[in-house]
Amino acid sequence: MAKIRIPVLLNKGRIGIPLHKLGSIVKETETFLRMLAEDIELPGDKKQWLGLDFQSGSVNFTVEYGPPVEPNKAIQFASAFDDTRRGKPVPMVRSNTRYQYARIAEQLDEDEIIEFGIYQYPESMTAVLLSLSKRDIPVIIGEIQGPVESYGSVQGVIHSVFMGSSPRHFFIRELSTNDLIKCIYSSARYPELVKALQEEEKVVHVHGSIKTDMVNRKIEQIILQKIEVAEKLSDKEFEEFFGSCPDLTGQLSTQEFIDQIRGRND
Repeated sequence: MAKIRIPVLLNKGRIGIPLHKLGSIVKETETFLRMLAEDIELPGDKKQWLGLDFQSGSVNFTVEYGPPVEPNKAIQFASAFDDTRRGKPVPMVRSNTRYQYARIAEQLDEDEIIEFGIYQYPESMTAVLLSLSKRDIPVIIGEIQGPVESYGSVQGVIHSVFMGSSPRHFFIRELSTNDLIKCIYSSARYPELVKALQEEEKVVHVHGSIKTDMVNRKIEQIILQKIEVAEKLSDKEFEEFFGSCPDLTGQLSTQEFIDQIRGRND
């Protein structure tokens, strides 16, 4: 097992720092570390970050993640930290996590630098220092400003329809997130919409061109190309589902498997 430790150096060569500024920097740093820990799925409570080894003079201390982790997780965390600093994180790192890293820099004066140390290998004796200043903000967030367009589908229940609007659209209540998503449709899709509305609270699949806000990870709108009413399982089909995958949980019981998936075993 390995410990994730991050040396922090602020105001190098100076004496002291205003308490309100120190408090803001520590708060934004803790939030960033917690979010990054969530992104790469570190085990345990993601809020267990401890301040250690405080030194006099410049603000110099170490932040340590509470529970020990597997060595590969420690390496993954250090790599994700470095990639975020360079503005090129792996897909699992959320855009909001990158923005949070930039918020640390926003607390600094124009001529100030904060340095974070990462150990590229758990057994390393010397940390590689990563500097952060206000000048780095464009690099960190420069590639995540605009929405992303893709083709796909969402599943949900039609919430409201605006036939007289321009463009004509309706809102679907997406099942997994409960978000309201704007769906723009043409006259050619009107018969499909009417069919979907014939039964109240009917689940539908909406297909089309999707515009996604990558910062907040939310779908902004769909330009509708097809809408399909979801077929409902019969009672017989529902009963046949149980026991259809007997080896899915391996050596675990069903409850143990559910607890593991939901992170209850930590």
